Amino acid sequence: MQRADEQLRDGERSTSRFLKKQVVHNFRQAVQTLQECHPKAGIVRQLVEEHLQKNPNERILIFSEYRDTVEHLVEDLNQIPGAIVDRFIGQSKRGKKEGMTQKQQLKQLERFRNGEMNVLVATSVGEEGLDVPSASMVLFYEPVPSAIRAIQRRGRTAREQSGSVHVLVANDTRDVYVLHASRNREKRMHNVLARMRLEIPVGSYEVRKEGNLLEFEIVDGDSSRPALEFLKEERLRLKSIEEETKVDASENNAETSSNDSPKTPALHTRSRSQKSLFEFGEDAVDPWSPILDGRDINRQ
Repeated sequence: MQRADEQLRDGERSTSRFLKKQVVHNFRQAVQTLQECHPKAGIVRQLVEEHLQKNPNERILIFSEYRDTVEHLVEDLNQIPGAIVDRFIGQSKRGKKEGMTQKQQLKQLERFRNGEMNVLVATSVGEEGLDVPSASMVLFYEPVPSAIRAIQRRGRTAREQSGSVHVLVANDTRDVYVLHASRNREKRMHNVLARMRLEIPVGSYEVRKEGNLLEFEIVDGDSSRPALEFLKEERLRLKSIEEETKVDASENNAETSSNDSPKTPALHTRSRSQKSLFEFGEDAVDPWSPILDGRDINRQ
C-alpha cells in the first residue's frame, strides 16, 4: 500500500479511490505500530543465530520470492551480533526503489565470497546464471513450485563441505501445496533419469568402471562369470543368428523369383483419362478419331 501511495500520480484511478477510503487509511495507521506477526521471520532469526554461534566463519544464503521480504530480513538480521547481512536483488525497478546494477551485483558476490559479509538475502536472481559462492546453510523463506529452481537453490550449499538446507512451510497455506508440487515434479525427474540409466550401452560400464551390472555374476552349473561378459557374448550370439536368418531369407527369395515366369513390368499409376505412351505406337488408334466420327470429344 505504501508503494501504491508513492506511485499515486502514475497509478490507476481505482487504486487512488481504494487508498482514499477511510477504512483503508485507518488500517494503514494501525499496522505501522505492529511488530512482525508472521512466525517465519522469528524462525529465520533463530536459525541464523544458532548457525553463526556454532560456525562463526561460515556463510548463509537466504532466498525469498519478494523484495519486501528481503528488505525486512536484512533489517532484522543485522541486529544479530556477528551477522553482516546484505541484499542481492535483480536489476528491474519497483516503484521508487531501484534494483541492483550488474556491477553492484558482482560487488556483492565478491564481498560474500571474501567474507566481508556472512549472510546474503537474495531473490530468485541468485538461483542460477551467476557465480554465487557456496554457503554452509541455505534457507528457503518459502517453497518454490519448480523442481529445477529448488535443485538450483540447494546446489548453492555442500559444494566443498557438508551443509544444510531449510525450507519454511506455513501450515494451512499455499506453501503446503507448493512444496508437494515441487517434490512430485522432482520425483518424476528422478524416475526419468532412472529409466535413462537402464538404457546405458554396455561399453559405458567398461569406461566408467561403475554401475549395478558390474556387481552381478551369471552362474551356469559349477562355473560363474561376470554379468557384463555374459551380456556381451549373448549380444554377439544373437547378432550372428539374426544375420544367418537374413541370409537364408534372401537366398529363398532369389530362388523363388528365378523360378517364376517373367512378368510384364507394371506401368506407373496414372489417371484413367490419361493415355499411356504405349497407346501412341504405330498401331495405336488416333486419339482425335472421335472428332472425325462426329462424337462429342468432351464426353470421350
